[in-house]
Amino acid sequence: MIPDTLFMIAKIYFVAGCAFSLWIIVLSIFQLDRFEWKNLRKLDAFGVLLFSIMGWPLLIVHRPKSIFSARALIPVDYRSAAFHRETDRISNDPPHCAAFVKHIQHEKGIKTAEYLLKTEELTKVLAKPIKRFWVAQANDEVISSWLQSADLTDKTPVNVPWVWTNFPILVDEMLTQGFGRVHCVACQKDFEATELSLSKVALPTGGATHKRLCPQGHVVLNYRYNRSTGDSKCH
Repeated sequence: MIPDTLFMIAKIYFVAGCAFSLWIIVLSIFQLDRFEWKNLRKLDAFGVLLFSIMGWPLLIVHRPKSIFSARALIPVDYRSAAFHRETDRISNDPPHCAAFVKHIQHEKGIKTAEYLLKTEELTKVLAKPIKRFWVAQANDEVISSWLQSADLTDKTPVNVPWVWTNFPILVDEMLTQGFGRVHCVACQKDFEATELSLSKVALPTGGATHKRLCPQGHVVLNYRYNRSTGDSKCH
């Protein structure tokens, strides 16, 4: 009698676990958007669903929100999802652009330099880059379209969308052609493009680290470019 009772309890427990796991899947279908699905860690997600079958009481106790929210359990790289979501939004609905754009350089989260760039000059550089220095980027067309839509009568500088992480490559190309002006935070001085020095270090991956230094040796532009993937990363 007792074994039958235990078997029945185990069966109910297992069915409840399967139902909870299925419920998480249902919540995920309705709550996660396409960017979150794209950045879903599938192997980890499978582990979560398996554990939800075997240890669903623990999940409910430690993550009570999981009853109503898939995001409480489903392993997603939400930072990457947010990046891709904002990139898509910017591509479909670009923000206002004016006669000047502002690019902020950061080093480990600390502002080190600020560029005030003329939209007209940026447009020309993007249209006719110096081929030996330039490598086309995936969102060049989006950036070009944004610049061409600028209201040149509006002299109030606008910030470059944060998702355009390869924008420093365009800034670097401008500096190479002698355009642009930078404010070095460390010096609290402004410098012309021709006053900056270039430091370039090759990477084992085939790319390189590009740095622009002010006359005092402070880093005012810093990005890493990997030629194998066409990706750039601003530091």
